[in-house]
Amino acid sequence: VDRSVSGPPVRSSAKLRLEAERGEILVSSATARRITHAAWLETRGDASVLRELGEGAPAFDRRLDTPFVGRERELRALRDTLKRTKQDRSPRAVILVGPGGIGKSRLVTELARRSRGVTTISGRCLSYGDGITYWPLRKMLHEAGPSAERDAVERALEAKTPRPAAEIALLFRHLCEALARKRPLLLVIDDLHWAEPTLLDLVEHVVTRADAPILAVCVGRGELLEEHPDFLAAHDGVERATLEGLADKETGELLEHLDGSILEPVQRAQLVETAAGNPFFLEQLVALALEGGLAERPLPETVRALLSARLDRLGPGERAVLERGAVIGKEFTASDVVALLEPSAAAAAGAHLGALSERGLVEPTGDHGYEFRHLLVQEVVYRSAPKRLRAELHERFADRLGVAYATLPDLDEFVGHHLEQAYRLRTELGESDRRTSGLADEAGRRLGEAGFRSLKRGDGPTAVSLLTRATTLLPRESHLRLQLMNELGVAQQAAGDPEGASRTLSETIAESAALNHRGPELRARIERAYMDLLASPEGAADELLEIADAALPTLEAFGDPRSLARAWLLVGYVRGGIQGNHAAWEAAEERALVYYRQTPFPPATCMQQIAAATYWGPTPVSEAKERCAELLADETIGQYGRAVVLPYLGGLHAQAGDFAPARELVTEAEHLCSELGAAHSAVIHCGTVRADIELLAEDFAAAESTLREQCHFLERMHDRSHLAVRAAKLADAIVSQGDLDEAERWAAVCRANAAQDDLSVQLVLGPVEARVLAGRGALDQARARAEEIVRLADRTDGLNRIAVSRLVLAEVLLSSGRASEAQRAIEEAIRVFEVKENSAGAARARRLLGLCTPA
Repeated sequence: VDRSVSGPPVRSSAKLRLEAERGEILVSSATARRITHAAWLETRGDASVLRELGEGAPAFDRRLDTPFVGRERELRALRDTLKRTKQDRSPRAVILVGPGGIGKSRLVTELARRSRGVTTISGRCLSYGDGITYWPLRKMLHEAGPSAERDAVERALEAKTPRPAAEIALLFRHLCEALARKRPLLLVIDDLHWAEPTLLDLVEHVVTRADAPILAVCVGRGELLEEHPDFLAAHDGVERATLEGLADKETGELLEHLDGSILEPVQRAQLVETAAGNPFFLEQLVALALEGGLAERPLPETVRALLSARLDRLGPGERAVLERGAVIGKEFTASDVVALLEPSAAAAAGAHLGALSERGLVEPTGDHGYEFRHLLVQEVVYRSAPKRLRAELHERFADRLGVAYATLPDLDEFVGHHLEQAYRLRTELGESDRRTSGLADEAGRRLGEAGFRSLKRGDGPTAVSLLTRATTLLPRESHLRLQLMNELGVAQQAAGDPEGASRTLSETIAESAALNHRGPELRARIERAYMDLLASPEGAADELLEIADAALPTLEAFGDPRSLARAWLLVGYVRGGIQGNHAAWEAAEERALVYYRQTPFPPATCMQQIAAATYWGPTPVSEAKERCAELLADETIGQYGRAVVLPYLGGLHAQAGDFAPARELVTEAEHLCSELGAAHSAVIHCGTVRADIELLAEDFAAAESTLREQCHFLERMHDRSHLAVRAAKLADAIVSQGDLDEAERWAAVCRANAAQDDLSVQLVLGPVEARVLAGRGALDQARARAEEIVRLADRTDGLNRIAVSRLVLAEVLLSSGRASEAQRAIEEAIRVFEVKENSAGAARARRLLGLCTPA
């Protein structure tokens, strides 16, 4: 047998040997391209002299082994945007989309490689394991290096009581700003089309609110903008770019760099035409051609068909290694692959991985890690593996995760994903034995725990996804499933799907009743009554209280802190926020807080309700201020909790006559809401108190200005219940300035949006209507309306409203010349204000009292 070797590689090597000087290493241009990431080279004619290899350099250059061809215009545009980011010292974003393999990630990698004086951190969204919202942040935090800001993000992600999603976004923004103040920051998020909505919100928060030179490059396929057309759409500093295929000339140039010159001209032309400008497709076509695969079959017309052809040429050992890597994911470690191989095949795993790297199917990432050269490779390998094998490997890897990666963040999401896949593949194969059922049970439990955790941090869309999967997997008779369905209903409501929430809760009620699971049934009845209250308040408040009063003793007996916390929270809101019994509101929320402390849920909303109850209700100002201060000092309150408690403390300062600190506290709360991106909370909590402060200070123009802004915002948000109250207050501020027509217009807005049984609205609207009637000379009607409001106010324990109703009655009586009756009403108002310790209100009443005494 003739064992001699010949051909272009041999001739090239012989030529280099002759040209090299003694002790010198000379490499060809093709070899030089492959080692530029790890070597110091000097060009000499058509070759290069190897001067030094970087210590610890990887054997393969990650993602840079394909030459960079034909993207200079796109790269220049990105570099110009980065330059403007540096110059303006302000954040910008580029949304870069295009089909798989077109070179998006390579373009951004080249941007980072060629940029000087820039810090780059990058992360990638996963195509598997839906619900792992913050996984891309993990790599970014590692690349960011040690800092107090990084530690704060990590603590928030790992906290036993999860921090709200808005706070995590704020803390991550602070980290990005800290990095960018040292050197401009290039923030790269790849495969963003797989991102959860909450991660997109985080990216928007950084881009729209950061105060530092940050360029966020958002990379994804076209579905990113198809499914999320509003992503960063409202921000001026955002550019959108679609990466198209290379031109034929550029594709031909790339082909030459890929050693395609050794192919026949006809083959080269076919490859250029078939690749259609897709660099990855061309790379794999060349690889198949150089392996001799084009002689065996027609030229594959799609990249998936091409990859299948390349896989068919692998030996069984290499194929087995690839299949195990594909089940794990795009990234995997050698030890994970070995754990999934048969013991007899484990020893050859390293050699197989080396061969697969040389073939360009996988590439090393350091620390014995590997990743598929492209996600398309992983997808094709995975789909081509037999279902039974995939099912077995998913199950085995789930077991390995629980042992080898017990401290892995998001472990439940990963384990749940692999168990879910194992179960679904087995059912597709027609298996329904005890083992298959066990997979579904464990997958449902794991995904349910993950969904529960997402709900705790306010990540509604992710919670809906995870809880839906969990409740689909668990047996219908499972008590855990019914509990999770209640949480799914809450998550759907939080994610803006009230109809879906109502359906889920109705199903929970029916199934729980049929199975005699009283706890989940009672919880679902309370939650659905609350949904009904939000959808159509007429009569729903009494229904909720009736259901809750009947359910609470049973829930107490079951010792279910989560259900009890929710029940008392909603009961308090109805009793105080709708029916005006603020002492009962405060008491209910205090009980709810006790139960919240027994759960891992953030208590911020409960704390806000307590602060609001003390502000509106009979609690004296000094005691209310003290309670708010205690809440603000609580270590579990969080940034959002501070943002919604501070304004009520500010309003209490105003009632005590301290207007400067009152306004400062509300401003601080507004700043926190802005930082958190909580615009709605800023209006609902900060806005209402700021308006109260200006009305109490009798700065009616300032009150009108802030209330107009609030009303316009609530109109855009279609928030009818809050709009009704704000419109009534706006009418009050306007009538105090003498514009009766405009006041009537806003009173009509209030009536059009108010629920019939919402007493809080009536107690604001009624005084306005009485004052307008008096202003138009309809004094008898004005007096009747004012007296009606006094009676309504007396049904509540809201001392400030009780006092104000008497002041309005006094104004009407004064207009009618009934000074002595007006005086008695004002004196009663002063007495009520003093019980509340509302010195500002009492001072205003005393000024009105002076009008009752003849000069």
